[in-house]
Amino acid sequence: MHALIKERLEEYLRGTGEQADMLAFRAHLASCGDCSGEVEGMKSQALLLQILRLPEEIEPGAGFYARVMDRIDAQRSASPFYAFLDLRLAHRLMFASLTAVIVLGSYLVYTERVPSFGESGPVAILASETPARNVVGAHPAQDRETVLVALASYSE
Repeated sequence: MHALIKERLEEYLRGTGEQADMLAFRAHLASCGDCSGEVEGMKSQALLLQILRLPEEIEPGAGFYARVMDRIDAQRSASPFYAFLDLRLAHRLMFASLTAVIVLGSYLVYTERVPSFGESGPVAILASETPARNVVGAHPAQDRETVLVALASYSE
């Protein structure tokens, strides 16, 4: 779109503007097919938008502004701490806290494990029997692996 069309488009679509400018505008549209196509598209869009306009302005009912201002003043003066004075909210908070304590407590009770330290004192360790790991012949597969490891790691 050329500069002349860009500058005078709104005046043309509204139907206002000086005669000399509009004559130059129309002359350019007659000679330039690209600009005339774009302006026709914009003209149809402008007509569609004018159809959507209401025939007359709608005025709000009596007392509308006063009701709005009263509601704004009432909300402005209310403090957020007044919400805690509401008994329904206090009951909901109590029940939610109680539910959280019950859930967390049951989780701790059911997941608590008894430590399996066994008897780990020095007397218990000395008194316990040692397993028969070092006895040859107790476990043939383990004995075979022990011999193989000993042979593989032998050095002079």
